Amino acid sequence: MKNRMMANLVIACMIGGITLYASNAHRKEKERKQRDTSQLFTAIAPDTITSIHIVSKGHDNIELKKIDKDNWQLIKPINAKADLTPIDRILDMLTSKSFSKYDKSDVSSLESLELQPAKRVVRLNSKRFVIGGHDPISNRLYAMHKNTIHLIEDEFSHFLLLGYPVFVNRLILPVNSYIEAIQTPQYHIVKGNESWQTDPALSPEKVQAIFRSWNNAFSERVSYLLVNDLKDQETIPVQIITSDSNTILNLEAVIKEDQFWLCRKDIGVKYHMPMKLKDELLPEFGEQQ
Repeated sequence: MKNRMMANLVIACMIGGITLYASNAHRKEKERKQRDTSQLFTAIAPDTITSIHIVSKGHDNIELKKIDKDNWQLIKPINAKADLTPIDRILDMLTSKSFSKYDKSDVSSLESLELQPAKRVVRLNSKRFVIGGHDPISNRLYAMHKNTIHLIEDEFSHFLLLGYPVFVNRLILPVNSYIEAIQTPQYHIVKGNESWQTDPALSPEKVQAIFRSWNNAFSERVSYLLVNDLKDQETIPVQIITSDSNTILNLEAVIKEDQFWLCRKDIGVKYHMPMKLKDELLPEFGEQQ
């Protein structure tokens, strides 16, 4: 009996010790989070942001809207599905650590920090952020919210200098799109009542390989389509109709030296494609298959 009581006492002490340790650990973690939050640029949660407006000198104003989770749409100056990478980097700004902060009234020259006149302004929902220049020593970024200037790590400001093409989704076709017809000078494929009609005659395996390549076609980057990009260039016209599209997607392929572009005149951008995709997307069929 005595041994059993002693064992129970030891167990109770162990449980009490574990509980006390857990309680202290939880308290310390809570204090750490509170302390960390006080050192953040803002306390705004990125997942609460549903709209982004960007004003950057030398470029069109940009507006993006959140449709649902992981789905954003570029709505100004053009309408296109948006790429998540630059959006995520911009939203990461909200939870960036603030390495230094100053009251606006204590700074002798906002011009020296490139905060006035404001050359780059990001509005997240109704919150306005002025993005300045870089500190010459730390290379961190000056960013002003309300009347406070912060120094934060910079993983996003370069996106603000590239204009709206950087926010265009790099997939050529929408996710889960289903091709109804595709036409190039090399081949023409259209969905028939019971089978695919092709010119030249192509095996089902070749049709599926072409479709798979187009559905997965992903550009390395997107940039402005300049006037001289198509000047005196021999282009390859491509027309694609998908089941989720009300219009024909018209592309102009440009292949020169080690460059392969797919150009969209309707939204003024060109997709910089990996050269290895050229023969997958635009195969040549010299003989009937």
